[in-house]
Amino acid sequence: MFLSTTIIQSICGLILLWSTNKLGLITYLIIRGLLTNWIHEDAISDCSDSSTKQSVTTRLELLKIPTIGAYGSCILTSTILLEYILLSNIKTNKLPTTCTICSSIGYFSMICHWYLIPHAYSSQRCQPKLSNLLTWLPLLLITILLQTSCVQTILLLMSNLLLLLVFNLWSLHKFGGHTGNTIGALKKLSEILSLITMTN
Repeated sequence: MFLSTTIIQSICGLILLWSTNKLGLITYLIIRGLLTNWIHEDAISDCSDSSTKQSVTTRLELLKIPTIGAYGSCILTSTILLEYILLSNIKTNKLPTTCTICSSIGYFSMICHWYLIPHAYSSQRCQPKLSNLLTWLPLLLITILLQTSCVQTILLLMSNLLLLLVFNLWSLHKFGGHTGNTIGALKKLSEILSLITMTN
């Protein structure tokens, strides 16, 4: 999964290098979405729709329905527009690096969410190994430190740690644990939060 993500991000990075005007950014977002089958965008819209229901059982059932409601449509549109605006404010020569760092942070947050709370449908589902997280964390920190300042690195870590904590509590309250949708939704939220931090 992580190798395929790296390949996808590299391809999208080449697109940004090839054309970094407004059309290039739109092309980047579209091609990245097509290569990933829009799974993270779909996840965040599904979570938005289902979270409005009254019971945990109803919410979990709604997550399995392949439709998008009013809340999901609003969140999906807002997410894509916000990402476009944030990318537009990043310097051209920093776009590929910034996108790769934000994607890596998103995936690390996603795995932490997967590891820290139980599965909503079954507690016996496969969980990622702690050793993988401990191996990935220093590599991620080194990569971020090489590309950003110490202050920006601290802001990235603290903001994403807070997001992870809040989202885990929200997932436990709304769904009783994590699902494929909450995993994908957190990945996208973490990416956007990292973009916001890196544009300031």
